[in-house]
Amino acid sequence: MKKMRKSFWALLLAVMMLYPLMPAAVSAEGTDDSPSHCPAHTAHDDTCGYAEAKDALPCTFAHQHDDTCGWDKTQDAVPCAVEAAHVHDSGCGFSKAVAGSPCTHSCNLCSVSADAAAPTSDIGIPGGVKGTEGGTTPACRHIYFGGVVKTDVMNGNRDGEYSDQILWRVLENSSSEMVLLAEYYPAWRRFAPAAGNNNYRDSDIRRWLTGRTVTGNTREFLGNFTDAELAAINRQRAFDSGTGEAAASVTSDASGDYFWLPSSEEVKGTWFSGGNADRRAPVYADPSKGANWWLRSPGGSKYNNAAYVNLDGGVDDDGESISNYFGVRPAFKLRLSSVLFPSAAVGGKSVNVGDGFIDAGTPAGDWKLTILDSDTDNLNLTRAYVDTENVIPGTAAKITFEGAKTGGDKVVSCVLLDSDGNVTHYARLSDKESGSASITIPADLPAGSYTLRVYNEQLGGDKQTDYASTPKDIPLEVAIPTAYQHIYFGDVQRTDKDDHGNRDGEYTDQILWRVLDNSNGELMMMPEFFPAYRMFTYPDGGNNYATSDIRSWLNGDAAVMSTSREFLNNFTAAELSAINKQRVYDKDGVATETVTADNDGDFFWLLSRSEAENEKYFPSGHADRRARIYARPSDSSEWSLRTPLSESSLFAHMVNADGGTGWSKITTSPTAIRPAFKLRLSSVLFPSAAEGGKSVNVGDGFIDAGAPAGDWKLTILDNDTGNLSLTNADAGEKTVSPGDTVEITFAGAKIGGGKVVSCVLADESGKVTHYAKLSDKESGSALLSIPADLPPALYTLQVYNEQLSGGKKTDYASRPVNIPLTVKENTPAATYTVTFISGSTTVKEVPGIQPNQTVGSEWPDTPFKSGNTFGGWFTGQNGAGIQYTKTTPINGDVTLYAKWTPVSGPTYSYRTLTDPITRVKVSGSFTSNAVLAVKKSSLHEKGSYAACGDIRERQNGGGLIVLHDISLSSGKYIGGLIVEIPVGSKHNGREVLMIHCKDKVLERRTVKVENGVAKGSFFSLSPFAVAVPPSGTAAINASTASQTGDTANLLPWLLTMLSVLAGCALLLLYRKRNTKD
Repeated sequence: MKKMRKSFWALLLAVMMLYPLMPAAVSAEGTDDSPSHCPAHTAHDDTCGYAEAKDALPCTFAHQHDDTCGWDKTQDAVPCAVEAAHVHDSGCGFSKAVAGSPCTHSCNLCSVSADAAAPTSDIGIPGGVKGTEGGTTPACRHIYFGGVVKTDVMNGNRDGEYSDQILWRVLENSSSEMVLLAEYYPAWRRFAPAAGNNNYRDSDIRRWLTGRTVTGNTREFLGNFTDAELAAINRQRAFDSGTGEAAASVTSDASGDYFWLPSSEEVKGTWFSGGNADRRAPVYADPSKGANWWLRSPGGSKYNNAAYVNLDGGVDDDGESISNYFGVRPAFKLRLSSVLFPSAAVGGKSVNVGDGFIDAGTPAGDWKLTILDSDTDNLNLTRAYVDTENVIPGTAAKITFEGAKTGGDKVVSCVLLDSDGNVTHYARLSDKESGSASITIPADLPAGSYTLRVYNEQLGGDKQTDYASTPKDIPLEVAIPTAYQHIYFGDVQRTDKDDHGNRDGEYTDQILWRVLDNSNGELMMMPEFFPAYRMFTYPDGGNNYATSDIRSWLNGDAAVMSTSREFLNNFTAAELSAINKQRVYDKDGVATETVTADNDGDFFWLLSRSEAENEKYFPSGHADRRARIYARPSDSSEWSLRTPLSESSLFAHMVNADGGTGWSKITTSPTAIRPAFKLRLSSVLFPSAAEGGKSVNVGDGFIDAGAPAGDWKLTILDNDTGNLSLTNADAGEKTVSPGDTVEITFAGAKIGGGKVVSCVLADESGKVTHYAKLSDKESGSALLSIPADLPPALYTLQVYNEQLSGGKKTDYASRPVNIPLTVKENTPAATYTVTFISGSTTVKEVPGIQPNQTVGSEWPDTPFKSGNTFGGWFTGQNGAGIQYTKTTPINGDVTLYAKWTPVSGPTYSYRTLTDPITRVKVSGSFTSNAVLAVKKSSLHEKGSYAACGDIRERQNGGGLIVLHDISLSSGKYIGGLIVEIPVGSKHNGREVLMIHCKDKVLERRTVKVENGVAKGSFFSLSPFAVAVPPSGTAAINASTASQTGDTANLLPWLLTMLSVLAGCALLLLYRKRNTKD
């Protein structure tokens, strides 16, 4: 029995000795759920705030960079030394069961969001037009930009193959910039000399693209562009700042390149519609002369090859010798804020000075651009404004401008923009330095808010860039044509009762006028109702308008048969003085078709036939616009015109009841009268609503007086100082804030009988915004509150003596006293900002600190600097000045500097080391003397490291793609490493195993080959192999102590274990038999 116990314990001991030698079996369907991508946070614990029992609770762990992670703050745009791939797990807060639940994970080292936004492809140009074609559509948009280019003469037979302005293809158009690629080849050039290498930064082709030297017939590429064109380009860095090798994508850099060759990755991406080869092929290149074009990416594993695009648009990543002469197709990024608008490349601005607007909507075919030129010695415009900001389609606006540069090809131009910022029309206004020009608003322009953009322009000609000064923007409101503005003006008018008594009293109200035109500083108006029915002339007269009875009645002269009230009796002296009188007939008394300003002319006059048919007055020629609106249908609604019928002196033209024009006998019966007149706007102080527009009491303060709704009445100037006057007022300039109260003193006003002292507030353009009644005293002072919502700007306070007429009647004003008023922003309560700076980097800014308060919880975390110890924050650099802590009171803006004390030991910085033969790359934090050493097909000595046995086994079985022993021949590294091993483009898209012998333990990474390279993250250097995973086996990123099960490796261990167990069993059986014997 005792021997049996010893045998049992011997067998158990043998099994226990064998067990540790077995690899752990892991399911091939398993996934790695550990958040181990950041070396500083390998597992959730009490410090990170994660609670597994709570769904979607985000991880609050924040990593502080230190010596273990290899991050160096002093390096710009340093990539993360640890791969940022993220598998959703319980630590990131993502819940698959909740629709739209976001992942809260982000890599603290590389600051790359887990969910990157897709690139945009909008083709709109802010401030310009919206196109419909871009690099992602079958038809690409093309734009001319730059000077005339002749193909590089270094290959003689290609001299002059392309001699035109450079035509560019739009690859992408986002909200802020446009990516363009040369459509033709502006040159054939070698990448570098045969003795050189494929480093893009130092290549011949980049030197040519970034040079501006012109020598004889040779010209470096930048020599084809003006300063203004180059200033409109967003410069880019297209290579690694450390190694100089081509980067996969460009990065915005103010000191970078204007133009650059695309990379292999870029031409395979969205710029070419997902990598369609035919989109990469040049459209116009001559196949007989070679159509390969260079990329900036290095080719394959050869240091003297560079990648290129072939004739069919295919991308050859293995590349060709850098000494070959291939086509050059540079790309660049155009800043859209520098583009005023595009136009057709040929004939897009075919208009002369003074011709008026032409259409400038989305141009057809190829484009050219108008861009901003900031050189004020070349182009400039100091001021521009219009006579009215409210216009009617088909009417004219007067634009005044100053300070333009002229001569040669320089003019003053303008564009019209809709409310979305799209350019709709273009015009050349003048070739003068200063002056004014009249521009007619397009008759078919829809009503709405527009911007008139006026600028000094330099014209380049077809296909050449045009240039614009900084423009002056003028808001325009385009109104009508469906509803006219109506204004009450004049006294109560009763229809003449001497003419057919049944019409007596048909219209008994202040006369309501329709605005026909608003231009050149005057309003042309016509009554909406019929103020009278009259005969053109009586039986003994003819159709001569100058001597007609109707003209005599309109202008108050004695008529053949007098009436009870001639027309001028309906207007006050002040109203008549505000009218611009017109001459409406020639020297023979025959009516003219247009009126002419004449101080001896008529106040009121009948329209001519041409005026009645003028689309400016009656938009779109609609006859119903000429028909009266309110006249009774039962009465005759024809109305007279002044134009005689040439065939007979007994007939004159008129407007029919349906609005059409015709003629009638002038002595048959009375017809309706609709006189017109022109009101001088300089005599109008402001309009108000006809009813209730001034419903405010003395001392109530301001009410809104912006554009009133509905029908208007007017407040006009009355120059009769015996009626209204203001002899004195405080006219000193005042500066206030919204909500402040100002005191206004005045003297010499007339009061009583509806007379008060009033004021209006006018903005910088002269538009009245507010109205108030100040006082009913002759002299004194009044307090007035500035509206709390008044925007900061320059205003004028106009104080005047006012006569209020009541109802719809005209009000009157003395000549106002103007008080300049500056409204400034309310000064907010004082707060302070504390700025923390380490070296040349701003670590943090804490704004909004109240006086005598502390930074407190906003105090920054302790910073890190390799090779140094942090010593606190001081007001001076290097520990000088006063030290601040989170409890120090703040009583002013302060800048604090980090104190650093160097420590002994090596200094590390992030770099990429490249082996020139194998092209193996290792990125991480290295000492300055670090040199990469790579031995091909090398492993640890057989038997020295058991972990290398797996690699040997795969090597012997032909399962390895490549094998290298990677180490440093000098120097040191710290933290994580990115290892990149070229395996050839034929493996692109394939999953492979990166196997690494680390400290006698085998590490594996399953990665996908991209651009011919296998890339993985590790923490040490030694032999690396790239192998194809065994069929049906899944590998995960872990050491062999917890490696995914590999059936081919388990079988030998299982057989060995079974053999030992069988041997032990036979030994026990043999001993039993010997005992029995």
